[in-house]
Amino acid sequence: EESRAAMAFDVAWLRRLTAAGAEDLGLLQVSGDSMAPTLLPGDDILVDRSDGAGRLRDGLYVLRVDDLLMVKRLT
Repeated sequence: EESRAAMAFDVAWLRRLTAAGAEDLGLLQVSGDSMAPTLLPGDDILVDRSDGAGRLRDGLYVLRVDDLLMVKRLT
């Protein structure tokens, strides 16, 4: 993925949200409308890469298929 400008977050807010360190968090911008109305084109989403397969549960996941990233709801 191409890196772009940084975005600042309040550290206390991030700690309440996730136990992941900054190195495991990433931002992606949504394109396409397959997740509307939950996610809309242009939305920025915070992705926790440390929350992997060992903790699968209902939720939104970023999946890689070849060179394509997709966000899907798993139940």
